[in-house]
Amino acid sequence: MPTDKHAARRSITSRINKILSDYGLENAVSGGKYDDLRQAVGSATGYWDGKSISSKPSRLIIHLSKVGNAAHAIMPSDNDNGNFAYANTAKRPVGGLSVRILPIIKLDDEEFKPYPDWEWLLWYCFWPKLGHGSSGQVFDGFDPMNGKFTYMGHEQPYIAAGLVTLNDPQDMFVDQQHNLQISYQEATEAVRQLIQAAPVSPTSASMSGLEGQADA
Repeated sequence: MPTDKHAARRSITSRINKILSDYGLENAVSGGKYDDLRQAVGSATGYWDGKSISSKPSRLIIHLSKVGNAAHAIMPSDNDNGNFAYANTAKRPVGGLSVRILPIIKLDDEEFKPYPDWEWLLWYCFWPKLGHGSSGQVFDGFDPMNGKFTYMGHEQPYIAAGLVTLNDPQDMFVDQQHNLQISYQEATEAVRQLIQAAPVSPTSASMSGLEGQADA
């Protein structure tokens, strides 16, 4: 796998798309247009700085903190409708969704720090394909602890899901002013505990090999 996280992410989304293409489906990537983060995050809230951004988020924002000796991950309280991704689902046979996760480090009760140096890729595969939406269709209602979300007003089932690491496990976030240290490995475990998966059985036996092929 490539060592650069952006190259690694593109490689994984390309592999998923290749697998889906065998079934006449496509992988939709949320926030895939630019590698770098181009939307502002409020330092006091740790969430998107502007309603227009939060309505079509380029990343799934996760708050990371240190509780005792362990990293802890939660969804931002300002994300009250669970918006977590958007993609072009108009006139496309979409059978996969890839979502970029952005960690926001909680330094104290009044200060947050975006940390785009770290990233994870969350992916879902669908069968049958998604119904057609818009060119910027939002996925919302994200309920990570129960592995659920909604698409176009309805709970969206999926047949496979995965969380992919893109950084060195030993990478460290260090803030000496707040006496805070978190490793990427610790953060990964916190994100893994937050985001659960609840896939359903595929309705077609021809798709039964998809999960094992797409996992990275």
